[in-house]
Amino acid sequence: MLDPIVAGSMSSVIFLDVDGVLCIDNTLHTFKVKIKTNKTKSIIEKNIKNEIVKYQIDISSSVEFYNFETGVLFTNTFSEKGNFNVGNKNIDTRNSEKKLVEDLTEKISKKIIKRLRLD
Repeated sequence: MLDPIVAGSMSSVIFLDVDGVLCIDNTLHTFKVKIKTNKTKSIIEKNIKNEIVKYQIDISSSVEFYNFETGVLFTNTFSEKGNFNVGNKNIDTRNSEKKLVEDLTEKISKKIIKRLRLD
């Protein structure tokens, strides 16, 4: 039985397919997982007109795993960061940010899966 608890910005957590992360390889272990995610967006480049031309997104997830069979509790922090350029239109910028967040959370998901497979 899996009982995921997710905290943090739902816009960044929603892509962490928690059920897919926990139900890997038909494992015999049952985990309770708490995931706390933070997303930080910062300006990394401006042009001569002082207009923002590039942002950096940093996503960090603190994941707490509890293995019901062994009674072992372990915590890991997974983080990824990337940059995206500001588009000519607002929609282009938002789409670039959304795509980057999806890519970064996919990378974090793979790291979580890899960690679960080790235990």
